[in-house]
Amino acid sequence: MNHPARRNADMTAEAQMRRCRYLDLELAFCRSALFRGNAYAAHGELDSASRDAWLVEDTAPVIRRVLAKVKDSERLNRYRSELNYVQRGLNDLRTSLGIPGDLD
Repeated sequence: MNHPARRNADMTAEAQMRRCRYLDLELAFCRSALFRGNAYAAHGELDSASRDAWLVEDTAPVIRRVLAKVKDSERLNRYRSELNYVQRGLNDLRTSLGIPGDLD
């Protein structure tokens, strides 16, 4: 028979694993969108580049909300570092497209 405390610990661990998988996927999506957006911008396809910038901009707040629930300090630091990288890339793309504002 499962003890309620053990079951709760298992559920908490599973929730953390799911958050981390979600963050891994969303950050990979953002990096991919930034790469694609920069490629579009380099080829003069500014509308497509702008769409990718907006996709990343819309995704970043969701990542921040999920990130706030990560308990493992090592993972948290890694995700924060990756999010900062994405943020800098987004700001650079926005600047190259002439989109005003800094999202930090």
